[in-house]
Amino acid sequence: MTTTIPIQLLELDDQGIHLIIAATINKKTINLIIDTGASKTVFDINLLQDYCSFIDDNNIIESKGINSEFLETKKAKIKNIKFGDIEFNNFETVLLDLSNINDIYSEFSDLTIYGLIGGDFLIKYKAIINYYDKTLSFSE
Repeated sequence: MTTTIPIQLLELDDQGIHLIIAATINKKTINLIIDTGASKTVFDINLLQDYCSFIDDNNIIESKGINSEFLETKKAKIKNIKFGDIEFNNFETVLLDLSNINDIYSEFSDLTIYGLIGGDFLIKYKAIINYYDKTLSFSE
């Protein structure tokens, strides 16, 4: 099954344009950044911990931000998340503190960013970003 969802283009002053998509968790619409430079899909632990179950498998995931600092991470499963017509149950991901991203976004918009869609998701689900039509298509 293939689904296509709209992309919102958000201009952050002179810092460029960011691509935002919407997803749904427990009937709550959330905003996510499409981040082709991120290797992993991550979500904000502060905003999603109530929608997840944590995975304790003793595997340490080291994550670095753009400033090269190590970030504390936790593996988790999101109970239910929906992108367009495709629904995922027990979606495995990584949670970390993204409050610094939301601090930046609060200067330019009223959007709250719940996570970053990274290369792992984009490759696994054969994503196609269509800048002209402002859509993201992917397959299950």
